[in-house]
Amino acid sequence: MCSMTETQRKVLDFIRARVRRSQRGVTFREVQAAFGWRSSNAAQDHVRALREAGLLRSDLRGARSILPVTIHDGIPIFGTIPAGIPIDAASENGEFLDVEPSLFDSKPGIPVFALRVRGHSMVNAGIKDGDVVVLAARDPRKGDVVAALVDKESTLKRYCVERGRAYLKAEGPGFDDILPAEELIIQGVMIGLIRKGSC
Repeated sequence: MCSMTETQRKVLDFIRARVRRSQRGVTFREVQAAFGWRSSNAAQDHVRALREAGLLRSDLRGARSILPVTIHDGIPIFGTIPAGIPIDAASENGEFLDVEPSLFDSKPGIPVFALRVRGHSMVNAGIKDGDVVVLAARDPRKGDVVAALVDKESTLKRYCVERGRAYLKAEGPGFDDILPAEELIIQGVMIGLIRKGSC
């Protein structure tokens, strides 16, 4: 949900935590009591907005009909990755995309995470500064866009193999291919992209 207010985020977090703990749906009165509202109108308004955004089930009726589509927090955003010259990636914790990993055709049991893109070396692949890339922690195939640790520094590039040697290729003007001097560790393979401004 891209336009979620801070209160709606707190309501969603409360509902998810309550359902995880009690293993049953939440009532409007429980939401009202949790936030100290005088009437249930505010609870109903926020629940309606979250249902319209697709974050709460809308096919249920009854007192305990408030259930999240998913009880987890979505896809974790682990930080920022340079799409440029490899540098140490910034660390960010506690941020999530409110989307199901299955939307990106992820395989069960394979961890999915996201990174914010900084830089312009992948613009010809349609990846721009400020976008969010969704990645699966799996082995790469030739031609995949990958988050990689090259000689202990992170970058987002296309994975290439030539004469048995792996290297990383930029998809933007003015950037050279990256040949690892010591090590190349693939941290994730891109399986989705969320454009800057759409979340």
